[in-house]
Amino acid sequence: MCIRDSFGSYLEGFDRNNLRVGVWSGNLTIENVAVRSDIFTRQGIPLKVNYSHVERLQLTIPWHKLSRAPVEVLIENVLIVIEPEDKSKWNPYDSNTFEDRMMALDNYAFNIFHNLTTEAKKKGEESEGLTSRMGRKILDNLDVKIRNFHIRCEVPVFSSANPFSFGLVIGEVKAITVDEKGVKTFI
Repeated sequence: MCIRDSFGSYLEGFDRNNLRVGVWSGNLTIENVAVRSDIFTRQGIPLKVNYSHVERLQLTIPWHKLSRAPVEVLIENVLIVIEPEDKSKWNPYDSNTFEDRMMALDNYAFNIFHNLTTEAKKKGEESEGLTSRMGRKILDNLDVKIRNFHIRCEVPVFSSANPFSFGLVIGEVKAITVDEKGVKTFI
């Protein structure tokens, strides 16, 4: 299943009951799945996911005007509970500077993009073909909205029965393509 191949690196818990696909309408909805427990450790980040829930991930793909309208991604009601990996699994490096943090973030984004393009090439798609150009256009004009995102970090201090915890709740985040004046646009 192509959907499982695409999202399986990030989400788990797919079945026929939580997946709705409207091929011709361009709507794909995945409900009540979980973030993979190894999503951070696979990227070299010493965190493990203890619990997660994604209520809804919705893709709207405007097939009839794909070269003129953005693909919309909506992710709603996400809860992730994480904790640090055991210190023996850490790979320490100095990340105190802003540049080091940005480089780590760039590397993470590059790895995700590289994995997606490698999967496409394995399936026989030409790197300079129509599919590749269309894929690039989709990525350049992706309209992403994340609503009600809650991440909680639990850090065992003296005993695992009473961990120290803190969290972050984000009401809404949008990532859209804008022009030099900050106005939403399509490239």
